[in-house]
Amino acid sequence: MAIIHFCCHYGNLSEEAKGPLGPSSPLPLRGVAAPALAADAHTELKLNITDSQLVFVEDASVWDTNAVILKSTTVITYRPAVVAQPVSCELNELELFSCVLGLEEETALSILEPAALHVKLLADHVLHVSMGTLNLRLSYHDMRMFAAMLQSLPVQARAALSGKSEREDT
Repeated sequence: MAIIHFCCHYGNLSEEAKGPLGPSSPLPLRGVAAPALAADAHTELKLNITDSQLVFVEDASVWDTNAVILKSTTVITYRPAVVAQPVSCELNELELFSCVLGLEEETALSILEPAALHVKLLADHVLHVSMGTLNLRLSYHDMRMFAAMLQSLPVQARAALSGKSEREDT
């Protein structure tokens, strides 16, 4: 959300800019007449996040707890000059698996086989999502683990807001 907010803010700055960029300043200088930044049709902001992992754990106080790991390579692109599709997001090699934390290689079980997901924000505020074949495997154990993770969220949130760990509470 912060990236989209930044992109929208950057787009407004580039459209309102009346001056050139200073030699070391990323913001336009005021009071100097020059062509607007919006005239550059090649302006593009691309954020490439390779081999990222998002880890969800069942019990944060235990080292060898059950975990779900979401892996992907993400490319977020913002093009202010392309009005029809200013923001796009591509999740490649999107993979989800369950495991025991600390023993990922030995205990990994695939829930979602590698897939690709493409998301586009269209000009009329419509979110267009497309993906190919999705191979999903959920076991009874996975469902129980997801339920335990959801039940532990309020406890973990309270601990995080109070500045305490779960071990201090017990």
